[in-house]
Amino acid sequence: MGNPELSLAIPLYNEEANVAGLLGRLAKLLSANNLDYEIIAVDNGSIDRTGELISEFAKRNMRVRKVVVKVNEGYGNGVLRGLHKCRGDFVGFLWGDNQIPLSIIISVFK
Repeated sequence: MGNPELSLAIPLYNEEANVAGLLGRLAKLLSANNLDYEIIAVDNGSIDRTGELISEFAKRNMRVRKVVVKVNEGYGNGVLRGLHKCRGDFVGFLWGDNQIPLSIIISVFK
């Protein structure tokens, strides 16, 4: 398998309430649009169950990879750590707290 067409890094800090739904909706959206993608979910030093939930999701979806930042050093560090792991031809990042509608990703990508 070669590099994916699109890589998205998502830094997540204490997003236990959002992470499973976010990853599920995002994977469904990208698959429905026939994109070859990967999601880099960054546990950005969370102290809740965010990391555990990322791991559970990644076991069920091979397009999701987990990156662990042990100590939170800010949002920008989480973004950079995720971007460094991206392998896609096109690379981006997004917020993990539902600040933007996910559908905008398709518009921006196209």
